[in-house]
Amino acid sequence: MLTGWSTEEPGKGELSLQGKVNGTGPVAIRGAFNPLSRPAYSQVKIDFDRIALLPLDGYIGKYAGYGLERGRMSLDIDFELKDRELRSETVATLYDFTLGTKVENPDATKLLVSLAVALLKDAAGEIVIDVPVRGNLDDLEFRVGRVVWRVITNLLTKAATAPFAMLGALVGGDAEVAWAEQSFEAGGAELNEQVIQNLDTLAQALRDRPALNLTIVGSYDRMEDERALRPMILEQELRERGVGGTVHPREGLVGEGTGAAFGESLHGSFRGAAD
Repeated sequence: MLTGWSTEEPGKGELSLQGKVNGTGPVAIRGAFNPLSRPAYSQVKIDFDRIALLPLDGYIGKYAGYGLERGRMSLDIDFELKDRELRSETVATLYDFTLGTKVENPDATKLLVSLAVALLKDAAGEIVIDVPVRGNLDDLEFRVGRVVWRVITNLLTKAATAPFAMLGALVGGDAEVAWAEQSFEAGGAELNEQVIQNLDTLAQALRDRPALNLTIVGSYDRMEDERALRPMILEQELRERGVGGTVHPREGLVGEGTGAAFGESLHGSFRGAAD
């Protein structure tokens, strides 16, 4: 329904429309607008509620490189056009969005779409994407579709190149630093409090995203580990021989043991070996 709109008296007309997309997904459009004013003015809110995405299967296959098995989408669009400046806040929520088989198409992105979907989908099977749009109608390069696709491409790129950073942004953590790599002290096997907290947060994030699989690869620094382990091993051997004290990597034997006791221990060892 349109009310208050006139070609004779420019003003803001009221818009209120309701309908269904493909006979199933409700859509409501309401707001104020006047396309005949100079400059044109519009402030409109558009709500799509759980519309079926299967009719878009061909479009998704062309650009995402995968067919669509199932899924629904809600859109909350807050749109304003004033003084030829466009501002749009759009929140898209995908429900049970499931990709099908891979589709070969020259226009399809080469990025890891399946990984992005797994990262974005929460425990309830929902994906929420915020797509803000800003632009000027006088800008010949401005296209709403181009802006939306840029946002989606950025999400896919981040998922492919920095998945931990993306996961951290979703759960509110500094994931690239905290999760991508966990370090032990040289020669040690104990995790500090901060690392344990990071891993607990990561574990919860993975529980909330059952489609994600995590591969853990271990590595070590041979020189640093050897430097840290040598005094530990020597200290253990000295204690077994009854020599107290602590072996410091740079200061040597300090504490209870003395140089004489250390020498006697070594002398006894060599004498025992000679006998």
